[in-house]
Amino acid sequence: MGGSLALDGVTVLELTTGLPGAYCGRLLAMLGADVVKVESPHRPDEARAAATGADRFLHAQKRSVVVDLATANGERLVERLASNVDVVLDDGALGEAPDVRVRYDALLAADPRLILVAFSPYGLDGPRAGWQSTELTELAAGGWLPHGPHGGPPVMPGAPSARCGAGTFAALGALLAIAARRTSGAGQLVEVCLNEAFVHLLTAPTVFFTYTGLDMPRMGDGYPFGIYPCADGSLGVSVLTQGHWQGLCRLMGRPDLIDDPRYRTGVERANPEVAAELDRIVAAWAAEQSAHSTFHAAQAMRVAVTIVASPTEVLSSPQYAARGYWVDVDDDELGMLRLPSTPFQLASGAFATFRPAPRVGADTDAVLATIVEASA
Repeated sequence: MGGSLALDGVTVLELTTGLPGAYCGRLLAMLGADVVKVESPHRPDEARAAATGADRFLHAQKRSVVVDLATANGERLVERLASNVDVVLDDGALGEAPDVRVRYDALLAADPRLILVAFSPYGLDGPRAGWQSTELTELAAGGWLPHGPHGGPPVMPGAPSARCGAGTFAALGALLAIAARRTSGAGQLVEVCLNEAFVHLLTAPTVFFTYTGLDMPRMGDGYPFGIYPCADGSLGVSVLTQGHWQGLCRLMGRPDLIDDPRYRTGVERANPEVAAELDRIVAAWAAEQSAHSTFHAAQAMRVAVTIVASPTEVLSSPQYAARGYWVDVDDDELGMLRLPSTPFQLASGAFATFRPAPRVGADTDAVLATIVEASA
């Protein structure tokens, strides 16, 4: 691909089994880093264990090395690998919080330029340092699950978006540390607390409480931000401006609502009783509509209405196809896979050439020969 790669010549040792570390490593690999994933027969990777095909995306453009971390020889081998790379991603192989700081100090003494990105559920200090967690407990503790749809009980999101967000923050931290090292010559510890990363992704609710003293209502339950069942799917309807409101009224065939004094301004429509009434009106209209025809009609009228797309519809969307977003891979085990490419584009096109995910341990001999034996 065109342009120089931002992380050309940077080697990353991925000692993680969780999705945040795997996603962080994937982002760094896209930018040209040589990411070496260390896998242990006693510590299986989340994505590998899930057997859903996610590992083909998360481990693409990496190399895989198998090391038995439960043995003294395996520990020594990891230390030698760590002393000959630029960045280490770790979520437990170097010890649990807060002991990982001690281990990093020893690694830093051997290589003052080493950058360690340390993942932990609750941080390396504080009363919950060292606590273990699952994605459900992390989301619950981070404030993601207080409201279920329409006032129902809490519901866990259907995809691990928060963990990918934490991996993105980690990649940003690693890039900043690499940039700082180019000036100072010194490495540093980049601490990624999953719980704090999740809270950071909930900026709006926390700021809302700071200003109002109230918990922010759940978005998507009804007017002005509602998801409504229709004849062949669901529609998402947003009313952000007066123009949106007037356009929605015309789209519904209800221009009479525009001049109704109860609905004339956004402030009047925000009254809880009025909003509930409007929610019923929109829901009754949507129930008789076709999702696709309504979507296209709304776009022509500049009304903020969209189809709630299924994964299948996303994969077949002409928008992504036109931008060349997908990478099609013929996997010898799973068949043809369509994987995401890059989450942003660079004018220089400076992304590493896509390489399929390696099988577990496929690069053990090559990595040990080039990194460990070369440094002996």
